[in-house]
Amino acid sequence: MTMRWDPILTAAVAAELNGALSGARLKGIFLDHGAGTLHAYFREMTVLVDLGPSGLGVEVLGKSEPPEGSRKFPCKLSGVEQVPDERVLVFVLARIRGRGGAIRIVVEFSPGRRNATVVEGEEWTVRHILVPHQGTRAPQIGNPYRKPISDRSGVDTPLSLEEWLEILEPLETLKERRRVLLQSVAFTSPINAPALLGGQDGPAGSASPETGYDLWLHLRAIGLGADVERPAYILECEWGDQPYPAELPHCGYRTSETLLEAVEAVRRADGAVAMLTPSRWSNALEGALRAVGKKRGKLERELGATPDPKALRVQGDMILAHLRLVRKGAAEVTV
Repeated sequence: MTMRWDPILTAAVAAELNGALSGARLKGIFLDHGAGTLHAYFREMTVLVDLGPSGLGVEVLGKSEPPEGSRKFPCKLSGVEQVPDERVLVFVLARIRGRGGAIRIVVEFSPGRRNATVVEGEEWTVRHILVPHQGTRAPQIGNPYRKPISDRSGVDTPLSLEEWLEILEPLETLKERRRVLLQSVAFTSPINAPALLGGQDGPAGSASPETGYDLWLHLRAIGLGADVERPAYILECEWGDQPYPAELPHCGYRTSETLLEAVEAVRRADGAVAMLTPSRWSNALEGALRAVGKKRGKLERELGATPDPKALRVQGDMILAHLRLVRKGAAEVTV
């Protein structure tokens, strides 16, 4: 099953991308609407953002030349940011020349809103959209981009232990605690909720509330982009392998050098391919191959309907041997 994204993973990946790309010169951006991917071509590397239904992720690939149809932006990457408590990456690009404010590539990994949007200026005016959507938050060309703002507790100011207990202790079942936790507490997600509450199958209160609270404080620091340790793990979750920047007690795990490598490994295991070839080219090639296949099938059927060549040779030899019996203009002859 496809890996999942939450605010913690998004923030940690943003930090890694910022370290890898800060100051990089952009050559162009290509929005492949057919494949649901965005390619950002920098001088030394290429960033692939895959928002297709089966390959949700981001990868850093080797340098490559932008294809025909790419958008040219003379920019340098200022940084990669995240929107707190949201699954949103923001690539901030400062213009080297030309008018207008900074260019931003806004990437949303939320189910139902997955998209990549190119915005301009301090008002985040929408210039290009990868995937058209409907709805109140759907980006519209020429309008300001509507940034998601979390209304969960603990974004600007951390919850105290007392507030943490006030939210969870009155609830009797683990199911109720999980529901309230995900609805009301920032930086929680289906990935980390079992660890915060003490396990998926154990009774409510099976883990110390203080332990869950301490883990939440650590995850919150990662989610806000604080300068804290962000190891790279591939967790063994019930839905499959899951890249994550923290060890969670309810999951087995193996380590990875970086989170970006973990994302790549999980995507490959899921069958996702890092494809930079524009889908219109690959679709045209597939169409040509289908046409060739149909032509081949037709020729094979025609060949199968022809008489046996050995029998034809025997008949030809017989006619040549009795050619004197064949009258000029005759349609048939008996020999």
